[in-house]
Amino acid sequence: MSTTSSRRTKVSSHDSQDLHGSLKDKPPLPYTVGAAFTAYRHKPPAPFGHGYDSPWPPFKTGKFWLPQLDYCLSQSPLPGHTLKEYCTLAITDLIRTGYTYNAQVVVVNKTMVAKIYDPLYDNGFDCYDNKRDVIVLADGDYSREAAAYETLQRSSEARNCIPDYYGSWTIQGWVEDDIGAANEWLWECFREREEYVPVVRDEDREECPRLVEVEELTGCNSKSCITK
Repeated sequence: MSTTSSRRTKVSSHDSQDLHGSLKDKPPLPYTVGAAFTAYRHKPPAPFGHGYDSPWPPFKTGKFWLPQLDYCLSQSPLPGHTLKEYCTLAITDLIRTGYTYNAQVVVVNKTMVAKIYDPLYDNGFDCYDNKRDVIVLADGDYSREAAAYETLQRSSEARNCIPDYYGSWTIQGWVEDDIGAANEWLWECFREREEYVPVVRDEDREECPRLVEVEELTGCNSKSCITK
C-alpha cells in the first residue's frame, strides 16, 4: 500500500459518544465494536456540487421539513449501481463516532478504515441554525469523495503518497452476531484520512443503500476480506 506513515489509528474518546440515543430523539448509535455487515461493491451516482457539472437533485423539497428521523426513513439516497461482488466487514475499533457528524469513522476487520456518511446522525442544522437537507448533502459528499479517489488512483504519482483505495460499497444488512444487530447502513472506508456514511434503523424500509470506500491500514493485506 502506498502510505507515507505507519501511525496507528487511535480512537478519539472525546469525539465518540455513548449509545443511549440523544440529540432530538435519534436512535442509539449503531457503530459499535463487534457489529458486522455484508457490503456489496457499489458504483456511486455522478458527483454533483462544488464545481461538478452534474445538476443537484431536488434540494430541501418534499418531506425535508419532517423531523430528521422521519425524513431519513421517507427517502432513499441516490441509487447508483450495486454489483455482485461482496465482502463481510466487522467493526473492530472506533475512530470518530457521534450524533453530530456528517461522517462516522471506524476500523473494520482490523486492517481498514471505513467512512460512513449517515444522514440520520448528521447534526441536522448548520452554524446559523438552518435545517440541512441531510440526505442530499450526504449523497453529494459521498459522490464527490468517491470520484476524487477514483481519479487519484489513475495517477501513479498520487498512488505513491495516498492510501490504497478499494472502492465504494453499499450495505445490504447487518450480519447476525453476539450483539444481535440486524440493521441496514451506508458506508465508505479508508485509512489515514479518517472519514465515513449514512444509516437508517427502520425494519420496514425495504431499500437503504449504504456506501463504502475501503483503504488498507499499514502492513495489512485486505485481499482476504473480499469474496465473490
